[in-house]
Amino acid sequence: YKLTDNDFVFWMSQGFMFCFFRLDEGDDPPIYYYCEGKKLNDFYKIADSFSSFLYRFYIADSNLFNINLWLYYALIGGFKEWLIGKLKQI
Repeated sequence: YKLTDNDFVFWMSQGFMFCFFRLDEGDDPPIYYYCEGKKLNDFYKIADSFSSFLYRFYIADSNLFNINLWLYYALIGGFKEWLIGKLKQI
């Protein structure tokens, strides 16, 4: 498995896990995930759309990445604070 010019990586954590979407899959595309330590055969879809990914990421859905809840909160802590700040500006 390899990223192509059609894949847009929008989130990465510590260089071993990332999320991306494919540019040709519409205005609200599915989100795919890769984690080096999971020994996956391919990228796998973790959300049906970018908007659902953002919502699940914001509410700290522990099943989004299918990892332990404590690790999930540690990974999203900074992003969640940033997003809350942006939402308060609206």
